[in-house]
Order: sequence, then C-alpha cells, then structure tokens
Amino acid sequence: MRTIVRLVMAVAVLSLVTVRTAEAKDLSGRAGVGYENTLVSGFSPFSGSSSSVAVRYYVNEQVHLNGQLGFSSFDPDADGADSESNFGVGVGGGYVFVAEPNLNVFALGGLSFGSVAATATDPTTGATATEGKTAIGLRAGMGMELFFVGLPNLGFTTAFGLSYA
Repeated sequence: MRTIVRLVMAVAVLSLVTVRTAEAKDLSGRAGVGYENTLVSGFSPFSGSSSSVAVRYYVNEQVHLNGQLGFSSFDPDADGADSESNFGVGVGGGYVFVAEPNLNVFALGGLSFGSVAATATDPTTGATATEGKTAIGLRAGMGMELFFVGLPNLGFTTAFGLSYA
C-alpha cells in the first residue's frame, strides 16, 4: 500500500514540475478533418444517424464552417431481412463564445440531406423490391473542443443538441 501511495505522489510531483504554460489557440484559417455521426439517414431502427467524414474550417477565431459526407450500408444475414444503403451530406457552422487556452465552447447549427435505398426480399416468392426515401435534417446545439498541451494539432470535440428530420 505504501509503495502505491509513494508512486502516486511521485507521479503528481513530476507532473507539476513538468507542466508547461498553455498558449491560446488561434485557429483562424485552419482546417481539421474528423469523424461525425450526425447526418440524417435511413428510416429503420438500425440506422438512426449516419457516420461521416467531417471537415471544419475556422474563418476567424470565433466562426467556423463544417461539411460532412457519409455513406453506410446495412445488410443482415437473416432470410427476408431488409438491406439498405444510406448516403448523406451536411453543412453547418458554429460560433465560439468561450475561448480558453486549450478549450473552446461553441454554439452550432446545421442542415443535412440524407437518402436511403432499402431492398427487401420476400422469403416465400423470392421477389425483390427496392424503395427509396429522402430526408432533410436540422440540428442545433452546443459543443466543446479540447486541445492537448504539447500536441497543438490534435484535439477532441464533442457536441450535444437537438436534431429534427
């Protein structure tokens, strides 16, 4: 037990000694690429929202623009089960209202478009039918970006809010 306490104390003292002063992040004119799961997509219980590759560009220190492009496909192994393919695109933006050295808190909004093509096979007759649907989605919420000290080009973003399709 004493060894664990000493180890924890040593790590705490070492981290205090090596902590560097954080510098504010000026993201003007910078772009980032990541993953999002916010696009509208299919209408089955398995597809809720579609995964996408997202790009964010900072116009200035407070305003950023987003773009998303996503595709997903669901094909169950069960006989007669529906398979579907989803495609979606989205645009949005945000406004940073709290800018700390390694943290930004922002309001966001966006518009997305999703399309799904579902294929179903009748197990008794073997007939295949395809149906397509589209959706438009709106979203609004808040998010935060955390930048790691010592790694200026790496960050973590999370957001929450409301979505309507």
